Amino acid sequence: MKLFSLENPLIPINYDLKFIIDPSSNNFNGIAKITLKKNNNTTSFNKFKLHGKDLSINSAKLNDSIQLNCTNLPDQQQILFESVNDIVAQFEKENLILTIEYTGKIHDVKTPRDKTIGLFKSNFMKGNTGAIANNYIFATHCQPSFARLLFPCIDEPAIKTHFNLSIEAPTSYKIVSVSKQSNKESIDNNVSITTFEKTTLLPTSLFGFTLGDLEEIHIDLPMDNNNMLPIHIYSPLNVTQATYTLDIVQKYLPLIQNFFKFKFPSNKLDFVLLPFLNDMVMENFTMITVQMDFLLFNSSSLTNPAIRNQTTQLVVHELVHQWIGNYISFNSWEYLPFNESFATFLAYYLISKNDPDNNIWQSDNYLQTELATTLIQDSDLPNSKSIHDMYHSNQKQRSSNDLITTNDIFDPISYQKGIAMLRSLQLTIGEDLFSNAIAETFNDTESFHNVPIKPMDIFNKMGHSLKSENITNFVSSWTRLPGLPIVSVETSRNETSKILETTLTQHRFYSDENIDPDFKQETIEDVPYHIALLTQLPGKIKDTKNTLMTDRSLKLGYLITLLNSNAQGYYRVSYETQECYDELCKELTLGNIDDISLLKIFQDLSFFIGNKYFQKNVHINGLLQILNHIASSPKDVTLNTINLWKSICEGLSILQTIVQAAVVHNRRAIINKITKLVTKLSEKVPDWSIETLSQIDNIYELNTISKMIALTSTTTMTQTLCQDLFKHIRQGPNNSVPIELVSSIYMSISYQMTNIKDWKKLYELVKSSSGIASHIIDHSSTSDNEKFITLQNLAITNLGFVTTEELIKKLLNFIDTNIAAAGIENAFIGVNYNAQIIINKKDNLKIRDAVWKWFKLHFNVWKKNLANGTTGQEKLEKITFMVLQMFVESGKMIEKYENFEDIKPVWESLQHEDRANVTIISGLSK
Repeated sequence: MKLFSLENPLIPINYDLKFIIDPSSNNFNGIAKITLKKNNNTTSFNKFKLHGKDLSINSAKLNDSIQLNCTNLPDQQQILFESVNDIVAQFEKENLILTIEYTGKIHDVKTPRDKTIGLFKSNFMKGNTGAIANNYIFATHCQPSFARLLFPCIDEPAIKTHFNLSIEAPTSYKIVSVSKQSNKESIDNNVSITTFEKTTLLPTSLFGFTLGDLEEIHIDLPMDNNNMLPIHIYSPLNVTQATYTLDIVQKYLPLIQNFFKFKFPSNKLDFVLLPFLNDMVMENFTMITVQMDFLLFNSSSLTNPAIRNQTTQLVVHELVHQWIGNYISFNSWEYLPFNESFATFLAYYLISKNDPDNNIWQSDNYLQTELATTLIQDSDLPNSKSIHDMYHSNQKQRSSNDLITTNDIFDPISYQKGIAMLRSLQLTIGEDLFSNAIAETFNDTESFHNVPIKPMDIFNKMGHSLKSENITNFVSSWTRLPGLPIVSVETSRNETSKILETTLTQHRFYSDENIDPDFKQETIEDVPYHIALLTQLPGKIKDTKNTLMTDRSLKLGYLITLLNSNAQGYYRVSYETQECYDELCKELTLGNIDDISLLKIFQDLSFFIGNKYFQKNVHINGLLQILNHIASSPKDVTLNTINLWKSICEGLSILQTIVQAAVVHNRRAIINKITKLVTKLSEKVPDWSIETLSQIDNIYELNTISKMIALTSTTTMTQTLCQDLFKHIRQGPNNSVPIELVSSIYMSISYQMTNIKDWKKLYELVKSSSGIASHIIDHSSTSDNEKFITLQNLAITNLGFVTTEELIKKLLNFIDTNIAAAGIENAFIGVNYNAQIIINKKDNLKIRDAVWKWFKLHFNVWKKNLANGTTGQEKLEKITFMVLQMFVESGKMIEKYENFEDIKPVWESLQHEDRANVTIISGLSK
């Protein structure tokens, strides 16, 4: 991308800015004295441009003598400055001073939807006096390119300059900026001029100021050599509720300084809380602006650990930015994801290291919500791109008039991938070496502060410091290659030494969901990645011999237990020999595999099983072997003692996927096998009493038990248990049954129904569940109404597991009568599951036969009644899909249906989605 600054004959090196702000006006007046130097080999010129939007230029002149004509170019968001005569630029030591007097716009912000860009103001009311809201706060927001709304400039991150600032405003206002206040001088009783110290070198995006009716709290933080750093928090309201932020700053600012081995890059730090801010948080240099709801908390709110943890992450992230992103800044907005990745990575690292109750690297939010989600998104073969290509390929064609925000140029996959890359690199290098190498960049002021940089400049410096080419090669691999790798692990015995050895092989991993049927695997780009192996050896020993894989394959002369320990790497691992699973089971017995590592093994298996390009028979067998191994452990070993709830919950989810494939393709033997396995595993839950179940607050333990109930719902043991639990659901007492168990309990109860009287017990809860809500334990903070709806939906979803002809007819009549009702299609889930069960032995009538007859009878009526609106059409498609899924192996019969053309798109979609089921069944058959 060609930079505007490279085309201009003059480049700013200093902005001397004065703003005159009148609270009663919708505009501000500005005076900008801009020091300019010549650009490259410029000799003479008579015109040049600066960025400017919504600015009305009153006068402009160079060196107080050359009057300039000004033309606004709104389509380019620029201002053209022209002189009648040529301007000679044959100056080496002498710079030009451009003086501009102008008027700009103050954006009035009254709701969260209003744009907080350039200079904006909000009015608010203090207290509950009923008075007019005549208190004001003015603030700026310049990122990514809104400085041009404040003053004429070159508004690009590739240029860093100094800023001198003065503001003329009401004397009563507190004024905060990106440098320390140096003076405040009264003009009259009501108006003063406040001046600020010259800033360090900054891009325009990090400039800013705030002023208005602000309260403040502050501390002086001791730093190196007993120097005190003043820390202020300003807010229009309730500023004392921000004291927790001061606690965080006191703890973590010295830790960040120690990590970088470079003092805090300013002589003050401010947080300014604003009523509205579209970006929620902005890391202006030493003046961090935050939407005030993020940092104002009463004492009761701070008892919530989630709020404390989120606040700590936010504050530490913004503190990190003062070093990386601000003092060291990047020369293009394409590096925004990396800038954010680094701040988040370092915040996560420091918090995890210094807060024993908040290990983010092993938290559900990081491993499940952030990392696991990104791995899924980055596996989409048609769409996944490299970090390098993502910015350019994802940019929409926008006119220069568009107000492009940071959200428009931010790519979440690149961001999360960057965090994982940095974490892997740190673990491979070692924490101290990583910190030392990063710290060396700050000693090179000329290269890393005076000019904006590329992220690779940091890694080149690190590689030079550590005398290793692997640093830059590693980072280049992860930024230049799309997607993510899969590493296959094979263990075999050396024929000569008889020692077990390990061979690793890597390829690019991808989901097969969106791949065209004609896709040929050999056409994929499959360049080897540089992979941080994070290997665990037998005995829970970290492998320090082979830490990095850079080629297609790597042979290790020894046995390993697992790769990607603690799930910190950005890749999937495929264990592909029986010996791998034997070793895993052995180490499980010894307690050498933790819940996170086993969870990652199962998560990876869940993406191999059903994927026709990566599933291997050993994957399903290995899954069953591990779960059988846990189920067969000594009697005194319970799931509580081994504490593997997260991983076992994931393993049972895979079994549910396998069971669903077996149901669709009528493989009852597979279902029976899994039922026996889970029954055996459920014996490791020592106490199934209502008293014990009601006391469980571990969500994974509850979900594991729920899956066990669902997978064994036809067994006598589970049905007896569920009869008792269902009684407590209906009759109480209060807080008897956790909501996580309700669906599987309903499923088992539905299986047991034999007459209308039984059916009505669950049917009543479909009509209304308000009467049982108090009996249900719900750890979430949902409203009563949301709880009622959730319980009703659970009743609908499980109403269809009935297996008698009378109840099937009753159910189908209920669905038809309520076909337009929200969620009614979910009643088909159980019907679909039991499709092959015979409900009339005399006529050899299966459930699916009764459903097909009923479907054909009503389809045309539904098509007419549900035709209007997207919701009705989607409902009909869902019902059609579940009905047709009962006949997935009976294609000829479906194609003979008289309305086949109407259902053909759904049938084709079903054939596509059934590929995973076919792959699973083929693996089980072999």
